Amino acid sequence: GMHELSAGITSAHTGSCDLDTGMGSLKDGLGQLSSGASALDDGLGILWAGGESLKDGTYSVSQGSEQLYEGAAQLSDGSGTLYAGITSLSEGSGKLKDGTKKLEDGAKELNDGMKKFRREGIDKIINAYNDDITPLIDRLDALKDASNEYDNFSGKASDTEGEVKFIFEIAPISAENKNN
Repeated sequence: GMHELSAGITSAHTGSCDLDTGMGSLKDGLGQLSSGASALDDGLGILWAGGESLKDGTYSVSQGSEQLYEGAAQLSDGSGTLYAGITSLSEGSGKLKDGTKKLEDGAKELNDGMKKFRREGIDKIINAYNDDITPLIDRLDALKDASNEYDNFSGKASDTEGEVKFIFEIAPISAENKNN
């Protein structure tokens, strides 16, 4: 029995050493577990902060989507207005072209009318002036010069000044009297 007791004590001693080694390993494992739990806690904190950032980012994307939708609606309205303006511009361009053509035609007609007015109006007045009025003015000037020299109608003293005026009444010049 001693032998068995001695073997049991040796076995207990070996088991105790193994137990001591196992306890050290357990202690080291618990340290690693504590470090891992701390790292896990830190990682969970980072994960939580990332979740908050994701939530805030999702909210910003949602707000941005609303602004994008409103901007797209404004762009759509503006496109309609732009299209209406382009259509109006196109119609106005046609009217401007028609108006320009009418203006060109009117300018040609006015030019022709002015030429006709000069030929039939102004030139006739100038010719009438040169043919009828100029000789009349020349006769009136000659009559005036003669009347300036004529200073006595019924006699006057040689040392006195005199003046004589004659008044003539003539028929008006008209197209009917022009040839007479």
